Amino acid sequence: MRGKTYGEPNPAFACGNADWVTDLVTGDTEEEVEKSLSMVTQATAASPAGEYRFEVKSDSTKYEVKPQYVCADASVSHYGKRTIKKADGMVTEREMRRPYRAEIPQ
Repeated sequence: MRGKTYGEPNPAFACGNADWVTDLVTGDTEEEVEKSLSMVTQATAASPAGEYRFEVKSDSTKYEVKPQYVCADASVSHYGKRTIKKADGMVTEREMRRPYRAEIPQ
């Protein structure tokens, strides 16, 4: 699951690197199962930068989907992690003209 930047909406869920452990019934496709999946997370466009857990849920009427995530240390979890990066900020200076030694306006 790719990360996102503060202020962006959560990206659409995509399996990407999924390994299908269980064989599908003849005639069914991975795409059919993938369409039944959605991501559940507390992260929103307004969530501050940091790491957030997410879980994949399925509304499939044919399959019981139980995602597992292999972590960098090879452990297995039922939750994935998404990183929200800080947004780039920009400060612009406004042009100010004032008489020499005059007080700087706020």
